[in-house]
Amino acid sequence: MPKSTVLITGCTKGSIGYSLVKEFAGHNYHVYATTRHIQTMGDLGSIPNVTPLALDVTSRESLLMAHARITKEADGRLDVLYHNAGYRSLGMAVETSYNEAFRMFNANLFGIIEMNQIFADLVIASKGKIVFTGSVSGYTPHPSQSVYNSSKAALELYARTLRIEMKPFGVRVIFVLTGAVNTGMSVERLNLPPGAKP
Repeated sequence: MPKSTVLITGCTKGSIGYSLVKEFAGHNYHVYATTRHIQTMGDLGSIPNVTPLALDVTSRESLLMAHARITKEADGRLDVLYHNAGYRSLGMAVETSYNEAFRMFNANLFGIIEMNQIFADLVIASKGKIVFTGSVSGYTPHPSQSVYNSSKAALELYARTLRIEMKPFGVRVIFVLTGAVNTGMSVERLNLPPGAKP
């Protein structure tokens, strides 16, 4: 029997995705571990069953290239599409620029929407799963991360609706609600107004 396949985004060393790769590989999945820059994955490339892959979730060209490769190597099937990549910067609501807000929504929602559109055929072919790393930030109005919070709240409602839409195709949609996790995102840059010092 061929190995089940999983594509995980956001697998930088020390992240949730990094740990997920090791867990899935340990359960005999063939894991496509992805980040924008392969060198940020640490030792993942040396683990059996793991294929490191450069992928930018906000780039349609990058998504199409990954889709073409996985279609060929996994015989047109993907058992799990695991959306873990995300982006956060800190800043008060009225001091957050449109460009910074778009960057967060692009990574945390818009890129995911496009990725699902591109990879849906592979997940439907395997009657697989689409999984999202969510956050309690989507429920709690923490000062200094209003845009990040709202992107995560939007992601959950998108996932809940997608669950209904994909059910007739035999695809399960799972939203994993995470709390505080000690990852690199915990020390993201501050989004300060011009001239301000941290």
